[in-house]
Amino acid sequence: MKINKDPYPITDVYHVTDTLVDGATVVVTDLCDNLSNHINTYTDDILHDIKKINSKNYNSISVSNGADGAYPVWLGVDKYNKVRKIFAETSGGSFGWGEKHKTLVSWSWNKEDMNDQFFTKSKIDQKSKRQKIFDMKITSGAIAVADHGGNFRYEHHDILKESLDEKYFKKDNIYQNNYPIGLFKFEYSNPSKPKPSSFASSSIHDEKVVHLSDYKKRIFIEFLSNLLDETCYPTKYIFQNYIEETYGYRDILELKVSDKKISANDLINKLPKALQILKKQTKILFKEHFKEVFKIRKKQFEDFIFSIIKDIEPQELDLPTFGKNKIKKNKIENKLTVETSGLPYIQESLYDGYKIKDEPTLEHSVTIPVKNGLYPCYVHTYPDKDDKDEEYQFNYVKIVVEGIEGCYLTRDQQGRLAFNKKSKESSFLKHHINKKSKIISIDQITLRNTETLDELSKLDFVEELQLHGLKNIKNWDGLSKLKNLKRLKLISCDV
Repeated sequence: MKINKDPYPITDVYHVTDTLVDGATVVVTDLCDNLSNHINTYTDDILHDIKKINSKNYNSISVSNGADGAYPVWLGVDKYNKVRKIFAETSGGSFGWGEKHKTLVSWSWNKEDMNDQFFTKSKIDQKSKRQKIFDMKITSGAIAVADHGGNFRYEHHDILKESLDEKYFKKDNIYQNNYPIGLFKFEYSNPSKPKPSSFASSSIHDEKVVHLSDYKKRIFIEFLSNLLDETCYPTKYIFQNYIEETYGYRDILELKVSDKKISANDLINKLPKALQILKKQTKILFKEHFKEVFKIRKKQFEDFIFSIIKDIEPQELDLPTFGKNKIKKNKIENKLTVETSGLPYIQESLYDGYKIKDEPTLEHSVTIPVKNGLYPCYVHTYPDKDDKDEEYQFNYVKIVVEGIEGCYLTRDQQGRLAFNKKSKESSFLKHHINKKSKIISIDQITLRNTETLDELSKLDFVEELQLHGLKNIKNWDGLSKLKNLKRLKLISCDV
């Protein structure tokens, strides 16, 4: 058997999170492509299927297995914690998923099983196979490991289609990187909860009460895209005096409308510039269909803003009655609201309000930000060494994406697993340095170079230090700089 040298060497493999699967399927895809050009296969048939078809014509894969559960995702990194490989399990899940690990340890047997055995000079198990599937083209800046159907099926996509025909997000029937990865739904309506009623008796379906066309004008969907920056959102500009950013109980930044009274004059004065911002947004997202899309979006936005203006300035609706008696209408208290629409997990992973996060996390979805480019994608399948039943031996089947660029594993200020585009000092470490914490617990992921402890010299104030999972340290001199250290704990470390 020909053994190839690993083109993307890694020093550690970490089990970073799990894909929660309730559709018995694990998918790996470009985030915005979202399985619009995918191979649909089964764990037992995957090697046969990718040989039977011209797999290089596809760009994502969906692997069914017949079992729900929590399917592990590992990241392979080099000594600088640069992510080089993604390993997504497709054949074996569990129901042991719970809180994310506060500390991670790189176990040697994981690296050996998932990666090293396919590049070793010694003879490998004949049942272990490594087969290339395709070069995955990433244009959306992220790779998603998700459940059946991907991340944008159902609610998210339904709301999007109500706002704009999906054809404007496709080319040759494949979704492009202008597909919104977040949606803000702005609505101006009566926020009181509707009473149970039939379709026929519902007030919004009674044409004598509210025209459906008028009702639809009171909603505007803002598209969030990583092609845009904060200056490209008309709703952010026109409602800037009325939108507040708050952190909810889940420590997620949320947009809320303040109690401040909306001024019709304020909206009128800001509308021209808001339309220019919408025009800028449309040129970026819809280059090939700019004129027709801008016509649609401009009308949607104007209708929405004018419906608010007309409601808060009723004198604008005082038309001549020509001798007829005026019909008195019950005053309905309408309010502006904003919510994250559809399934919000991707948006919560990548965004703080309108702003793309500097350090996205794995708290809400398995979405891994990477530099756009072509990444080789393989299937690794190998037997479970602990399974002694040779006739029906269980095989692990992993989708492996290699050569990752623009992605470094780190920890944010709260100690959560996070990603940086470039190698920089851990926000977690920086936070403790600023606080001059007396007690600190860190693992290899906090370090910029996992072969030395030089960064620890900045912690000369620490009194109790816990080190977790240090496996590759070649130089421990950094500890000698900790003059106030009274207690050192080494947990799962190789010394």
